[in-house]
Amino acid sequence: MRTRIHLRALGLTGAGLACLALAGCQEDVIYVQDGPPAVPAGVYTITGDEAVEIFWNAVRGDDVAGYGVYRSRNATGEYTRIATLHGVESTGYTDYDVANGVTYFYAVDAFDARGHESELSYEDAFDTPRPAGKNITAWAREVDPVRSGVDLSDWRTAGFVTAWNAVDADLFVRRLDGVLYLNGTAIGGFWNDVQDLGYTESMDDVSWAPENGWSVSPNGVELIAGHTYVVWTHDSYFAKLRVVAVIESAGIPSAILFDWAYQVDRGNPELAPPAPIATGGSLTDVEEAA
Repeated sequence: MRTRIHLRALGLTGAGLACLALAGCQEDVIYVQDGPPAVPAGVYTITGDEAVEIFWNAVRGDDVAGYGVYRSRNATGEYTRIATLHGVESTGYTDYDVANGVTYFYAVDAFDARGHESELSYEDAFDTPRPAGKNITAWAREVDPVRSGVDLSDWRTAGFVTAWNAVDADLFVRRLDGVLYLNGTAIGGFWNDVQDLGYTESMDDVSWAPENGWSVSPNGVELIAGHTYVVWTHDSYFAKLRVVAVIESAGIPSAILFDWAYQVDRGNPELAPPAPIATGGSLTDVEEAA
């Protein structure tokens, strides 16, 4: 006679599943895992304005009931659960309980219907929210010199767009041979550097400032609709601009409509893993733009 026994190996997984040997009879044993689910993988974040989006891969297993999202103020500190999401496909969460310029660390676990929880995810997932804005217009210096400059440090006020030669203007738009360019200015002996990162579907496609590739052209960087540009300021802050549209007047490019984000955490290169804090290039690097 053969008897089929269902055995739960409580708290064990994989090779750790227990085996039952019953004396005096021959048994078939079915091993049913009753340990915690697998650890979620692929955890990453996207920076927002007073918000951080957290994403991860679904844990494939019949026993997964949902996920817990955890946050800490440092990588080695205590993580606190900030959200409980039910359903194996619930693989994203937006944390709005954050402040711009402050770095937060995130982890995710998986749990089953019996209350077993996996370990926290292993990725170094952290982010620093930063202010952002949409649909700002800056005109070419040759068209409207009073509204052709951008003072990133003044992002809270109406002075964000200013005169091209204002003392604190980090950038200005110029037109040369019918083409618009974005020029970085020099403040206190250091350049505000600009780099074109090419076409993006949205500004969030660019999540960090590269360490190399900054323009040294005295004409600046050509402005193209759909392209996102990263700025490294003279005082070592990072920002990004995406050209939503090039505005024409009498058939000639005259202004840009752009979205922006400015990282108020000094030296933070748009929230990739930490990079060495650098300073803007000195005036000896390139000739001062006219």
